[in-house]
Amino acid sequence: MNQVHKEQDLESKRFNEDWDKQFFDLAEKYSGMEIKLKMDQEKELFEKIDSYEKNLPDKYKMSTELLNKKKIYEKAIKQKEWIFHYIHYWLSLIFLKLIFKIRYKKAEELKDLIHDLEIREQIKFSKERENKIKKEREKKELKLANEYKLFNDRITLIYNELKTNRQIEYDNMIHRHKCVVKELEANQKLEISNLDKITKGISSKIIFLFFRA
Repeated sequence: MNQVHKEQDLESKRFNEDWDKQFFDLAEKYSGMEIKLKMDQEKELFEKIDSYEKNLPDKYKMSTELLNKKKIYEKAIKQKEWIFHYIHYWLSLIFLKLIFKIRYKKAEELKDLIHDLEIREQIKFSKERENKIKKEREKKELKLANEYKLFNDRITLIYNELKTNRQIEYDNMIHRHKCVVKELEANQKLEISNLDKITKGISSKIIFLFFRA
């Protein structure tokens, strides 16, 4: 019986060692796959955003309001040049000087307004561009996160199946051990019973022969 228990203990030890190795090999294999997946995803994300940024316009398109104001300003500048060209012929006409001053002042005000509009539109364009890049990044990151989740779910499923199979085989082994022990115990009881019967039979014969003599 002791020999049987020793053999069963040895079998249990080998069982645990074999299954521990399977779990270790699985963890090592998928750890490498996980690292590679993350590196590939980082590269894919960088290339996607880099390509997206390059395809986006890097200069804003002027609004209709800004274009109109620029046209008005350019026209005013041309009128100013025309006045400068002909003013020496019309020095006696004071009202031309007055017109020049008024128009020049308005042109300068318009220039400042155009400058402010350009800054505002450039800021608006930059923010919209950044938001587009941000949304594209979030969209790509979500896609990659879902890919990683699928990978992780698949690994978890494989691990759980392996864990379940280990438990089933372990239970089968323990059941087999119990059956062996139970059978040995039954055989021992039977042998003891038979031996007891033989012993009793021999004792009876000895007593019979003793009294007969």
